[in-house]
Amino acid sequence: MISKIFSWIFLIAAISLAGYVWLGQKDPCEVPIEYKIGSFDTRFNISKTDFLREVERSTYIWENEIGKNLFEYDAGLEKENKFKKYLDKYVGRYFIRQAIVINLIYDDRQKMSEENRLLVAKIDDTKMSADAVKREFRALQDEYGGASAEYQSMLSEYKKKRRDYQALEAKRLEVNGLADAINALVKKYNYLVTSVNDTVQTINQTAGREFEEGQYVRDTSGERINIYEFANRNVLMRVLAHEFGHALGLDHNENPDSIMYYLNHSKNIKPTKEDLVGLREVCGI
Repeated sequence: MISKIFSWIFLIAAISLAGYVWLGQKDPCEVPIEYKIGSFDTRFNISKTDFLREVERSTYIWENEIGKNLFEYDAGLEKENKFKKYLDKYVGRYFIRQAIVINLIYDDRQKMSEENRLLVAKIDDTKMSADAVKREFRALQDEYGGASAEYQSMLSEYKKKRRDYQALEAKRLEVNGLADAINALVKKYNYLVTSVNDTVQTINQTAGREFEEGQYVRDTSGERINIYEFANRNVLMRVLAHEFGHALGLDHNENPDSIMYYLNHSKNIKPTKEDLVGLREVCGI
């Protein structure tokens, strides 16, 4: 009798284990891939709530295209029974896909990004200064033209001995002063233009890089997405979408506007035809 009871218990456990494993081995598009937040560095000046919002937006990029729930946030709040905890701990780690851990890691990449934002602001300020110099230059040009014409008229009158020398000399000094002011503005304008060009060159040295802002890793310790850099929320969303694409099984493609292009320099946040071909392939659609 006891042996029969143990046999039934063993059979139920075996069926439960088989079902548990079977659920975990379904295609990625059939069972949502869970994700959770791991390390979170506050130096990015984004709250965890806002960060999670961008994560959700990035998952919608893929989900909206095929109408499936591909990703799901693991808040860690659900109550689990002891048997499920046991399966997760001793069986699930080998057979069941565990939640992807998303880490926000501050290093030199984000520091460089922040420095570039300051450089862009400097460019904008310098351009505004250059425009102001240009307007001042044009006004002085008009003033110089009028003063120069008046001086030539006075000089002609002086030669005819119809004007006094003091008035002529005063006008000459005025014209020369305007010429000096114009030359100084030209030098200032050229300096500002050179400054803008040098700053743009500095920024371009770090632009058009590979997807170094983020990284998808899958190894014996599990799956994780590491975010190292983002200039703004849309860039963050695009980087996350790219790494989630890798989590689904998507490879890079050759369209520069694609989410899965290997360089992150497009502002497009919708999957391209090439992205969708890869998505439908991994989902078996």
